[in-house]
Amino acid sequence: MYYDLRLLDIHAVLAIPGITRTPLLGKTTRGGTAALEAMPADGRARYEGLLGHYATMSAEAESASVFATAEKTAHRLYRIVDRPRPRFRHSLGLDAGLAGHVVTRLPWALRAALNTRMYRLDMARP
Repeated sequence: MYYDLRLLDIHAVLAIPGITRTPLLGKTTRGGTAALEAMPADGRARYEGLLGHYATMSAEAESASVFATAEKTAHRLYRIVDRPRPRFRHSLGLDAGLAGHVVTRLPWALRAALNTRMYRLDMARP
């Protein structure tokens, strides 16, 4: 799309916000907790540790100053679209930049192992 629209002098960009401190983090956690409470006992036993881990990650992200606020992310996005000829890819947050410039260069198996460990995906396996 980037190349097709460029012929019409329309500049498409890929803006990767990363984790942004918004109320959505808490709402997602509460939704997961509510779903956990509605599960049968075997489902609850299987997913309780995983959803608890996600709740902890969300709570830490909400208060971590390393993640941008919605206002800061919006300001960065505005600066991009206000340029006459913006480049294609933009990482708006520190974590998005790290993922885009470091993690994506790692071999696939290592990335999969990192994600499995960070998100404790092995806990959800039967």
